[in-house]
Amino acid sequence: MDDSIKDRLLTFIDHIGSNPRQFSKSLGRSDGYVRTIGKSMGSDVIGNILLLHPNLNVNWLITGNGEMLLEKSIDNPDLLRIKEENRTLKKENEDLKKQVWYLQGQVDLLLNKSVKSEGA
Repeated sequence: MDDSIKDRLLTFIDHIGSNPRQFSKSLGRSDGYVRTIGKSMGSDVIGNILLLHPNLNVNWLITGNGEMLLEKSIDNPDLLRIKEENRTLKKENEDLKKQVWYLQGQVDLLLNKSVKSEGA
């Protein structure tokens, strides 16, 4: 049995052919999130993991007891729809962040021009 929830999560990440950086990003967290996990993890993060990986045995993840994967995979159409919506919303969020960054740059330029013309 692995020692910590982080160790078990790393085992699962390896099992699904991912890496800590990709997995952290899939949860909407910073690149290094998985590496910073201590002895416990918030229920919101565990919930997100289970939404993305419903075949992961939450009992195993939290306690180390039982098997890593559930015997049956959950193929709930609502869950699949939610996963797709989540992907779409994440993409839209990234696009909006880029637009905000661009607009903030434009505001900064306008403010700098305004300050320069007042000082002239």
